[in-house]
This record gives sequence, structure tokens and C-alpha cells, in this order.
Amino acid sequence: MTAIGSNSAGGVDFYVLKSGSDPAVLKLACRVVEKAYKGGYRVLLMGRDEQQCSQLDEQLWTFSQGSFIPHERGTDATAAKVRIAPSPALQDIDVIVTLNRAPLDDAFHHLRIADIIGASETEKHEARERFKFYRSHGIEPRTHHI
Repeated sequence: MTAIGSNSAGGVDFYVLKSGSDPAVLKLACRVVEKAYKGGYRVLLMGRDEQQCSQLDEQLWTFSQGSFIPHERGTDATAAKVRIAPSPALQDIDVIVTLNRAPLDDAFHHLRIADIIGASETEKHEARERFKFYRSHGIEPRTHHI
């Protein structure tokens, strides 16, 4: 997981779980958020819906005993360096960590995007479509198998 810290502007990294369930996906998202946060970046963690955002909110408090990531829910610009929301809020953000199933067509040229993909064939298929979308728009995504 070295890509987030390498360049905050304009790129897409796919983090693909080789195996695991939904809790593993949430934990991976939290690990990527932690890396970006510790790198000094302002992060938006995008869940698929409000329910998943609630799960991510809980996970950021509990995923690691040695880590504390202060965060807030919602898209409003706040003082928090980490925000959780189901839709993009692009002001004052450097990195978007997303579990969303749609490409982020408004953000990929000026923000770093970390796309978290679970191990299921459905999630991998949806990720391939997002990969093609980004590539067709001039971005060469990078893939990291975790």
C-alpha cells in the first residue's frame, strides 16, 4: 500500500482483496484512510450508502488498537481531516477512499482516488468497468492485490 503517499494529485489506485468478506473490505478501507491521514492528506471516505457509512464510522474507531483517526460524518466542509459520506464532497479534499460502485467522474483528474474492491466476482466485475472508464478518460489506474 504505497501509492497513496506517493502523489496526492490526479490518479486512481485499485486495492483488491484476494480473499475476505465485508468486514475485511471495511478494514482495508480504514487502513488506506489511515495511511493518507498520516501522510497529511485531507480524506473523504465514501461508503456505498448511509448504512455502510455508519459501519465505516464505527470501524475507524475500532479497526486498530494503536490508531486514532479523528473524523466526522457528512459532506459539509469542516475542520476534520477525514470525512465520511456516501456522495462526493470535493472541496478541501486531497484523497477519496471509495467503496462506491460507480466511477468518480468529477474527481479523477485532480484528486487521488483509492478504490477498495472486495473479493467477490461481482465486485471485481464492477471494478473492471470502473478501470475501463478511468482508462478511457486518460488515467492509467494502478492495481494493488492485498
